[in-house]
Parts: sequence; C-alpha cells; structure tokens
Amino acid sequence: MKRPLAVQFRHTFIQIVVVSVFASIVTIMLSSVLTFLSLNKDIYPADYYEDQIPGIVSYVQKENVSLLEVSGQKGLAAMIKGNGIWYQVTDQDGNVIYGTLAEQPYTSKEDLFTNLLDKKVLRNGCYIETVPIEQEQGIRGAVILAYKIKPTFANMKGKILFAFFICSLLSPFLYLILFTLLFSRKFAGEINRPLELLSMASQKIKEKDLDFSINYHEDNELGRLCEAFTEMQEELKESLTSQWEMEQERIEMTAALAHDLKSPLSLILAYSEALLEDYQEKDGELKNYLMVIHENAEKSADFVRQMQYTAELEKKDKGADTERINLEKYLSQRIQSYHLQAQQKSIELSFCINDGVPDQIIVDAEALTRILDNLLSNSLEHTPAGGRIEVNVSTDKEKIYYTVTDTGAGFDAKDLKNAFHKFYRGDESRDTSGGHAGLGLYIVKKLAEQMGGTVQISNTSEGGACVLFCHTVIRL
Repeated sequence: MKRPLAVQFRHTFIQIVVVSVFASIVTIMLSSVLTFLSLNKDIYPADYYEDQIPGIVSYVQKENVSLLEVSGQKGLAAMIKGNGIWYQVTDQDGNVIYGTLAEQPYTSKEDLFTNLLDKKVLRNGCYIETVPIEQEQGIRGAVILAYKIKPTFANMKGKILFAFFICSLLSPFLYLILFTLLFSRKFAGEINRPLELLSMASQKIKEKDLDFSINYHEDNELGRLCEAFTEMQEELKESLTSQWEMEQERIEMTAALAHDLKSPLSLILAYSEALLEDYQEKDGELKNYLMVIHENAEKSADFVRQMQYTAELEKKDKGADTERINLEKYLSQRIQSYHLQAQQKSIELSFCINDGVPDQIIVDAEALTRILDNLLSNSLEHTPAGGRIEVNVSTDKEKIYYTVTDTGAGFDAKDLKNAFHKFYRGDESRDTSGGHAGLGLYIVKKLAEQMGGTVQISNTSEGGACVLFCHTVIRL
C-alpha cells in the first residue's frame, strides 16, 4: 500500500465499477441464454396463446354444431395447449352449455352476437375472441375464447428461470452494493491497521509508557503520519524522562529536607520544654517567649511530618497495608476520639451507617484513619461553636462512600477549584488562625486514589462544607 490514499480510493472505486459491470454482463448473458432455451418448453412467450387462436377457430368451424353437445368439450379442450386459454360454448340464446371461463364476458344475447361476434375485444383484463357456430338456418351458438398476452410458465422450473432473468436485470445494482462492501472492507482494513497502531500508541503514552514501536513504514500519508508520531514519541520520551527525573529529584529533596529539619526542630522542642519547666514566676515575659517558641516549633514539626508523609505517598512503590476491620466499631472509635474537642466547642458530632454497608471489610486502615483525621480535624477547626458535624457511610456494589459535612463557612469558588493542589492554603474563610501547610486535602486525594477511589468537595444546601470520598469494597 505505497500509493497515496487518494489514488488508492480512486483505484478501489474503479475496481468496484469494473468488477460489477463484468459480473452483471456475465449474469445477464447467462440468464438470457437459459431463458431462450426454455422458451415454449418451460416458459411460454407472451403471444403463446394468441398464436393458438387461428387453429382453434379452424377447429370450431370444422366441428360446427357438434360442439353444442357436451360431448364436444373433450375435443375442444384437446386443441388448447397449456392452461392460458379459457372458453365458453353458448347456444343461440346466449346460455352457457359448458366451458372453463368463470365469468360471462357479455351482458346479454344482443351484446354477445352484436358486439363480440367475429371481433377481438378486451374485457375484464382478457382478450376475447368469439367464433360463431352457423348453419343455413342461421347462428346456432358461439364459442368464446379468452386469453391474456403475457409470459406464462409450464412448470416451476420456468418460474425459477424467469425470476432469475428478472433478478439478472437488477444485478448491476446488487453487484455494485456487494462489491462496494467487499472492496471497502478491504480498503478500510488497510487504513485501520496504522490507525489502530496509532491508537494503541496514544494509550501507551497516556499510561506513561513510551517503550513501544509503530511497525508501519509505507510510503503514503498514514506512513508519514506514523513516522511523525514516532518522532514525537522520541521527543516526548526525552522530555518526559527529564521531567520524571526532576520530579523524582524534587520528591527526594523534599524528603531529605524534611528529614534534615526534623532533628533541629526536635532539639528546639526539647530545650523549650526544659526551659518552660524550669522558669521562675518572676520571669513571666521570658515564659511567654518560650511558649511562643515551643508552639511554633510544634507547628513546624507537624509541617515537617506532613511533608515526609507526602513524599512517601508520591513514591510509586508504596504499597497498601490492608487489614480486616469491623467498620461500625472502627468508625465509632474514630468519632469518639474527637468527642472531647467537639464538646469543648459545643459541636454535635455524629455518624450514620446506611443499610447495605458490610460489617466486616478489608481496607488500608492506616490510610482510612489519616483521611478521616484530616477531614474531622478540619471540620472541627472551621465549624463555629454550637455547630454540627456528620459522617454518613453508604455503599453500592463496588465502593464504600463516606460523606463528611459540617455547618462551617464552606468552600468558595477558588477553594472548589484548587483545594486538592499541593500547598494550597485556601480562602480566609476556611484558613486557620495559625496557618497550615496546605497538604491536608492533597493527602486525602492521594490516599483515596491509592485505595481505588476518589474524593470530591462541595457545599451543602445550608452553606457548610461537604467532602465525599470512597474506596473499593473488599467484602468478606
């Protein structure tokens, strides 16, 4: 397939037309020969019965009045070849003596002997010829012959051959459709192969797998497209490799920085605690200084711990450590651990497990605990005194869903867009008085994804915050 696609398309079109015309000619010629050989044997031509009329008329004139007897029917019937001529024999008053014609083609005696006699007329879809039976005394009766001018068939073989002939006349259209389907399928198959290769290559890139090759090297538009795609792959591989290396270096640098900060912060905390224990009442101002140092050292240590945990999450080789838990008991313990903080702010803290949620599940309990701790601590921090925090648990066939809602200030438009970004601190309405690292929801998102789920944030109808996360169900 080295020709350009436009040339291939034209070539395919010409092939379809040529093959269709050739097949149609062969089919029509074959059907015509078979039909010709079957004429007057299996297929009667349109004038087959009309050609018998002169012979029948001569027979009627010869037999004359003897045909007015019922015994004459046998001889008259023997003169008719085939079953395409119907007859009636009438007397001089127009009464039918015998015959095979079901309906009378005349309305009265006068109509018969005035309008039909010795004439060829068309009535009731049939050609009518009436032969008088005469003697010296006058007309004694008549023989009415009825027939149609159209092809007829002697047997089933004739019907089949005639049907084949008619179909052969339509064969150009049938062959055109048939060969269009066949050749277009072949043409589409030749086009689809490189397209499928490109589609699989795109999927590989989506999966960040650049170790593949496109084995298509034809000298046409698709070949050049595959070649350009291969060049793009190489450039992308070089660029992404550089980016992935930089990202890995950043993760390692963050982990190293957090580790290096951990030791001096631990010393600051230890010495500030020791100084606070030994302070003298007269040194009240010094105590305040020490408390400020100790408080900020604790915050910094917490920031460092979050940075370390984030760096661990971003490592690809970190696996999940699952265990079996009783979900209701586990949630009850997690909620209970925050009751004291909730009571100090007069906040109502509750949870609800809906029907269908399994009692026992296998889950990464450490990850689930960190997610709930992040969400509950945030809600407690941002919910005003007298507010309410609810945890609702539901399930479908594949996942378990946790919804944490509060009656705080909720998320603004900027929060809804950026809350899951690393180090995003959010709007003042949900900012802490002492500041935070902006890693809480980022960690929640990473953990939920590692557990086979997702996380979404929104606002309730009352204006409070709503966080929905889920993980894959592993039932027992």
